Amino acid sequence: MQKSVINLSLRENPSTGFEWSYEITPEGIVELEDEYYSSNQKNSDIQMVGVGGIHYWKFRTIGVGDVTITFSSRRYGDIKVDKEIIYTYKCDGEQAVLINECLR
Repeated sequence: MQKSVINLSLRENPSTGFEWSYEITPEGIVELEDEYYSSNQKNSDIQMVGVGGIHYWKFRTIGVGDVTITFSSRRYGDIKVDKEIIYTYKCDGEQAVLINECLR
């Protein structure tokens, strides 16, 4: 059976210094397969301040148990978290089912 894929996307604006980072706990249940950022900017030759976009992540199940993926948005170099979004999934080794989503 094919492993389950978790696709997540969040609005991001790195041109103003705000970017998402993530932490997976515990390790060994899901792993990052791919990620990329897509700007809303029409002309990609020059990065314009204030033009945001969407950051995409693709995780694949590799284990069994409950796993939490915590995304934190902060300005580059800051310790203080601006926003936090927490996703909790129940994984059976094949499927991942969202059991909780929390915005702080």
